[in-house]
Amino acid sequence: MGVVMSESTDRVQRVGKLIADLAEDPATAGKFASWINSGPNVELTWPEVWTHVATEDLIALSKRADVGLQEVTAQVAHEVPPFVESIAPACIKAFGVPDADVPSAADPYTAQIDALTLAIRSAADGLSLAQTVEGALTEVVENLQSVHRLTVQSLNGTNSSTGLASLQAEASQCLFEINRIAAQTDFNGLQVFSQELDQVVRVGADEGETLTIHLQKVDSEALGLDSIDLTLKDHPDPGPLQLISTALDRVVSFRGEMGAAQNQLDSIIVNLDNTITNLSAARARLQAKAFEAADPGAPSAADQYTAQIDALTLASGNAANGVALTQAAEDALKQVVEHLQRMYTVTAQGVNGTNSRTILSLLQADVAQCRAEIDTISAQTDFNGIRILAEESPQVIRVGADESEILTIHLQKTDTVTLGVDTADLTRQDPAGPDLLAPITTAIDSVHNYRGALSAARDRLSGIIANLDNTIAGLSEARASESKTANLTKREILQQTATEALRTPGEGPQGILALLNTL
Repeated sequence: MGVVMSESTDRVQRVGKLIADLAEDPATAGKFASWINSGPNVELTWPEVWTHVATEDLIALSKRADVGLQEVTAQVAHEVPPFVESIAPACIKAFGVPDADVPSAADPYTAQIDALTLAIRSAADGLSLAQTVEGALTEVVENLQSVHRLTVQSLNGTNSSTGLASLQAEASQCLFEINRIAAQTDFNGLQVFSQELDQVVRVGADEGETLTIHLQKVDSEALGLDSIDLTLKDHPDPGPLQLISTALDRVVSFRGEMGAAQNQLDSIIVNLDNTITNLSAARARLQAKAFEAADPGAPSAADQYTAQIDALTLASGNAANGVALTQAAEDALKQVVEHLQRMYTVTAQGVNGTNSRTILSLLQADVAQCRAEIDTISAQTDFNGIRILAEESPQVIRVGADESEILTIHLQKTDTVTLGVDTADLTRQDPAGPDLLAPITTAIDSVHNYRGALSAARDRLSGIIANLDNTIAGLSEARASESKTANLTKREILQQTATEALRTPGEGPQGILALLNTL
């Protein structure tokens, strides 16, 4: 094919295409940035010239200039940087290459993403700590319940001295196991039951965003059980049953705190993940826009799509947070229902009219434990700083591009007072008094209804997210089409600028690149 052409579009494409290709090629984009910014220019290498200038053009230049091919290649590599520097404003307008010395608009996102990633790791460690503690406390509770059972047996008045000694030996083994658990339970080098300790877990980007896990000693001495002696006929006050009940209440409450901490940390991790996803998407858009048309006075057609995509992406993130909130509430309410069902079973045993005073006391203690667990869950279940079961509060979630597009999740209080199961006492039953089972049934129905409402809200939010994602995908395709058209315009701008610079006497290089444009 001949290389000598009269005027042209083809001529424009040689130099303009070369400059555009160098700007867009990741291997040379950094060098391109050095040419249009302050500081020394980084020259091209011969292989980079060969990549972007056709071999037949280099051969033609060699013949026109009457020099060797290597010298022509070296001259192109030498002339391109100052030529691009001479048309830097057009290059910046076309490709928006950022100044390496100027902080990127995406940098704050990166810093926040890094901080939130560290917070997730910290929260995950806190979650593992709470799980370790709760698992060990479950074993402690089992041993305390065994001691409680043995103590009840020792108090029935029919045991011989040998029988009491046997019961004491078995109780001592249980207390020994409790002490072993307390001494040997370890998390990452921390003896979790060795002392009263507040373990602070960072759960956000800022230093002040923390969650504190309160660790306690749970050996027999700390629980007040180290002096229990079941061989005695007369026990000092407080008696062994009261001591064990107090210890059980303390450990069950401690275990409830660990369960609540796990729910809270689970919610925090979900929320942090969602936040990081949204920030990462925003950062990616900013980084992409750094190489899009950068005329601040004339937004590109793609910018209109970007604004809508940003709004819908934010709405999708809001909806995802709503899903996570409803899930956190449902998970906690599942535990509340389990404790209410346990309370119903124990209360049903207590009202059958055949129980001794001692058995009623034991059953009432079980009911009290259930209440304590429910109140702990209600007070401590947290999602992103919101105590979601501690008060009546509407959570308004924006689920569309417009401010009016919202969905409201109605949070309810679910402590024992609100549920109406805080007062019944099995040890003070009045045959003519109120039905003790009816309030529990009502509470269970209420919590089931609340869970159903949350489940419906979650399903609706999931549908909204799917619809938003589909809309975002469609808009993204439209934006990509606009960007492709804009990229063609960028090349036209650059080609025209390059051509004018080469045609204007005294401006730009007048050497091998000017010759290249005449091929």
